[in-house]
Amino acid sequence: MLTTEQMETMRKVLPATATLSSRLLTELTRHGRFVEFDQGTTLFDDGDACSGLLVVTKGRARVSKQSPDGRELLLYEIEPGEFCVLTVNCLLGRTRYPAKGDAVEEIAGVLVPGDLFERLIASSPDFREAVFKMLGARLSEMLVLVEQVAFARLDARLAALLIRYGRTRGSVLVTHQQLADDLGCTREIVSRLLTSFQAQGLVTLGRKRIELANPEKLAGLAEEG
Repeated sequence: MLTTEQMETMRKVLPATATLSSRLLTELTRHGRFVEFDQGTTLFDDGDACSGLLVVTKGRARVSKQSPDGRELLLYEIEPGEFCVLTVNCLLGRTRYPAKGDAVEEIAGVLVPGDLFERLIASSPDFREAVFKMLGARLSEMLVLVEQVAFARLDARLAALLIRYGRTRGSVLVTHQQLADDLGCTREIVSRLLTSFQAQGLVTLGRKRIELANPEKLAGLAEEG
């Protein structure tokens, strides 16, 4: 059962829940469950069954697909007010997860049971619109990802990733392996590209830290891809 404070946080991060009918609000309060996960926790794995929708209220998660040889490709990230669209697909399609979800930071959120999620979709136009809007946004992101993987040069993709990290989180505090996982390539390739970027004056490399020495030129490289 959710507390008044937890429900208020839910309304703030996901405004669609603020317009639920009194009956649905009561059900959400009664059957929703507040959950927390430590950084590094596996939220779900490839092949797992899905029991409910996690609406993130704090922290950040990443969803990735792993190849048979152990390489990972970042599909998308989940931030406060968002949820995993693969979970939506699993719940509505009665399927299992086709990818892996991990807590990049300490996560807090509200777990909505699958049967309640279906009632919210069926009975609340605002909630249904919020779900479909996020599905559409993720689909667009996935199409861009497919285009990048298929056609873009790896150096341009790395430049774009560094620009995005630097824009949203300030300093780029990330390991070469994490960048490789996000790009779906090997750590050795990323290290070689970063060394080249440093020689060109684009970045300055440190221990688990990358400073964007010339963001404008880096952005230009990203656009060339």
